[in-house]
Amino acid sequence: MVSLPTKWVKEHNVRKGDELDVSTEQNQVYFSITERKVKNRKCTLDISQFSQYSLARYLEMCYIHNYNEISLFYQNTEIANVKGKSKKIQHYIKNLTNQFIGMEIISQTAQATELQCFSLSDEDTPDKIEKRIFFLWNEYVGEFLQALREGIVPTQEEMQDKHDTLERFIKYFLRVLLNSERTEAEKIQLYSFYTSLSPAVDRFKFIAEMLRDKKWRKELYLHLEEFFMFISHLFTALHKNKMDPELEKERYRLIQSVISTQKFSSAELKVLFEARLLLDVYGEFYRVMIIRNLRNLDHKLARE
Repeated sequence: MVSLPTKWVKEHNVRKGDELDVSTEQNQVYFSITERKVKNRKCTLDISQFSQYSLARYLEMCYIHNYNEISLFYQNTEIANVKGKSKKIQHYIKNLTNQFIGMEIISQTAQATELQCFSLSDEDTPDKIEKRIFFLWNEYVGEFLQALREGIVPTQEEMQDKHDTLERFIKYFLRVLLNSERTEAEKIQLYSFYTSLSPAVDRFKFIAEMLRDKKWRKELYLHLEEFFMFISHLFTALHKNKMDPELEKERYRLIQSVISTQKFSSAELKVLFEARLLLDVYGEFYRVMIIRNLRNLDHKLARE
């Protein structure tokens, strides 16, 4: 048996015999009131006027914010993108569900699709999923770097597969995060960080597409390698929860190297400016480090 803080018990009207949910995460134990946990969230959408983009974003938000059942209704057989190109709406929905871990089509008719997002596993904590993302990111960047060193540009299929796997785990992390017992401050910062990370994942795919256009000088590949190594070092620092002060200097040096136009042609600079945008995630990395250090400090003070 354990005792609970009197103030918390009174504020939440906890009485003898009430059931509490208990979850553990490393050296922490969380208690929460079972009745106040949302067990089943439903969402109904009429997507007749939706574009491909708006439907993808709606499903993403419903998934991340832990809606378990999503009902889609439509009067059209096709759904268009911003360029006016259309796809069969049923096929498009099916392709979208593959972007989310645990989302399945339960039923589908000519005018409706029922989706279900299966319950989260108690074993999937934010920390465990983050480690998986760290591994996938290093694999993604590492294979890209190895290909550049050999003078080979990864195929579109290879880049797309790696990209899609990373995106799925990022969305899954956000879903688990918002359902976790992390503080609101940490949730806000981690949410901001991982939503900013998705464009960085896209950036690698865009750069690979540019590199496939023609033959490039070895100097460009060597410079790109420095950008990609910098991002890998950021992930390593985040994984160890210890930011290297030299990374700030390295970021400044890389920015300055793009500003200087003497070494590169205009075509090469276009590629480098795409890579330059990867450096913008540095601030988000640092903020996550700070919020985690503050959390560890709070825990230390609480124990004392």
